[in-house]
Amino acid sequence: MDKPTTSTLEYHSYHNVREWIKHKYNRDIDDWYGMFENGHDESKEFADFWSRFICDSDITNGSVYYLYSETEEDKNVREWVREITKIIFDEFSPDRKPIIFVLNW
Repeated sequence: MDKPTTSTLEYHSYHNVREWIKHKYNRDIDDWYGMFENGHDESKEFADFWSRFICDSDITNGSVYYLYSETEEDKNVREWVREITKIIFDEFSPDRKPIIFVLNW
């Protein structure tokens, strides 16, 4: 038996993905409905994809997070989360393989 060697993990930076989507779609995945676009508009829904990671998972600085395409079709997930997930997969994993993020701040 050979001694195990290190492996390489291919991942995306959440913040780089966020900036790409903001650039291409002119929408911020951490303020999807523009609540904080011009100050603080209470009439708009708070829709922050980053907060979804933090609130729904046990995330710490440097965590690895797997995003699965099944979220696109999950009716138990808010519509804006499904919409953002679809865009992320369309852009970064058209074959719908899980996307690995390293989350850091």
